[in-house]
Amino acid sequence: MNNIFAKATSLPTVKKNEYTFYLCLAILFIWSVHSKYETHYTLNTHPAGPVRDVISQIIALKIVVITFILLYKNFLSRTTLFFFAAASFIVLGKFVGFYDLTLALQSVKINTLALLFGTNLFSIMLAETGFFNLVCKRLIERFGSYHYALLVILCLITYSLSLFLNNLTTMILVLPLTLTLTNTLRLNAVPFVIAEIIAANLGGASSMIGDFPNILIASEMNIPFHSFIKNMMPLCLVNLGIMLAFFYYKVAFKASTESIKITLPDAEIIHPRALKLCLVTLAFWIVIFMFPIIPAGLMALCTSFVLLLTCGIDRATIIKKIRYQDLLFFLFLFIFVGGVQYSGLLKTVVDGLFFLAGKNSFLQCIFLMWAACLVTTLLNAGPTAALFLPMFLMVGGFHPDTLIFWALSLGVCAGSSGTLNGATAGPVVSTMMAQFNQETKTTDPDDYLTFGGYAKYGLPIMYLHLMTATIYICFIYLRSN
Repeated sequence: MNNIFAKATSLPTVKKNEYTFYLCLAILFIWSVHSKYETHYTLNTHPAGPVRDVISQIIALKIVVITFILLYKNFLSRTTLFFFAAASFIVLGKFVGFYDLTLALQSVKINTLALLFGTNLFSIMLAETGFFNLVCKRLIERFGSYHYALLVILCLITYSLSLFLNNLTTMILVLPLTLTLTNTLRLNAVPFVIAEIIAANLGGASSMIGDFPNILIASEMNIPFHSFIKNMMPLCLVNLGIMLAFFYYKVAFKASTESIKITLPDAEIIHPRALKLCLVTLAFWIVIFMFPIIPAGLMALCTSFVLLLTCGIDRATIIKKIRYQDLLFFLFLFIFVGGVQYSGLLKTVVDGLFFLAGKNSFLQCIFLMWAACLVTTLLNAGPTAALFLPMFLMVGGFHPDTLIFWALSLGVCAGSSGTLNGATAGPVVSTMMAQFNQETKTTDPDDYLTFGGYAKYGLPIMYLHLMTATIYICFIYLRSN
């Protein structure tokens, strides 16, 4: 009788999860197919008088400042905070005349939302096969006593994957492995995760297909794959070494004879057939990302759904682990960024930078690279690259011509390593860590990835990377002129 009652009470929850999943899947699929209605960020704003322009920019500046002060202090959850910020832009923008609901929806990057949903679904299925536990066991057996060596290996894995996969996909794949590993060895996962986020940023910046800024630059300017490898990878590898050295001196790593005795229970492949299908799917993704035929988000959405239907793992178990909060966060973030753009605030900033640099095109390029770094820490790498590309195109008189694009990519890469919101994967990783800590009943605040906690490591590394990027751009410029 008790069993019957338990089944009856659990049925609505299961059905609710399934209805939510399929509804979300359908919305993302239809929206992705009709993504031709999606607009790119530009510097143009609606015609308005000087007074209204000033009011719009003051409103935007106040919303941005208040949002990030509250974000830094963890006053509200990120999703709730950006919901209020996005709603403020829509309401006040409609009242003043620079923003409305239509423009807000056009500002949403549906390809990113679809990619997030698809890769999240894939990562859950891969974890259910037992793959991460098995890899953890192998790494613990070999390097369990040497925690810094573990960090280096995890960062190298992350960097290598990011050469072929976007940063978000890479972190969703690597994070479960890292959290299981650090939890088993009783280590604080925060330094490991931050190092991996930065390694993913550097890996993505090293190739044409690793992150959105480079994909945007390559598609808009027809720059070939080998040019990114030749011009971006050397400095990114140097910055990777700088980052690893920073963590070596910043974090108290120590060899432990105790930790190597810890092993993972049941570290074996539970669903061999599902694992094979996951690896085939991953290989297919890499090929598609290298030679894009359809939008990455739509492809990830469709292939992950097919994998769900064919993998043989219980669907209800997988569906209940989907994180819809991440989708809402990015939805509100894109609306927020759109409000900043349509207010004309960024255009005013660029005009000011050009005024300070005068007619010196080299200084204009350097100032824009620094500005792109700063804006990325606030708005995220993808939207910043889309916003700043037209600005960099305004800089002329360069040899080689591609130097301005390397400056843009390096500036955005440095900024995306500085704050939790700078990198596309940052907020998602924070949410996944919080969920993992809840499941493992971890209550120590130091084990949660917060905006302030990330900035303690990220901002110094950002300054170091920006300095090396400036030296590198100066070197190429002087050598070519």
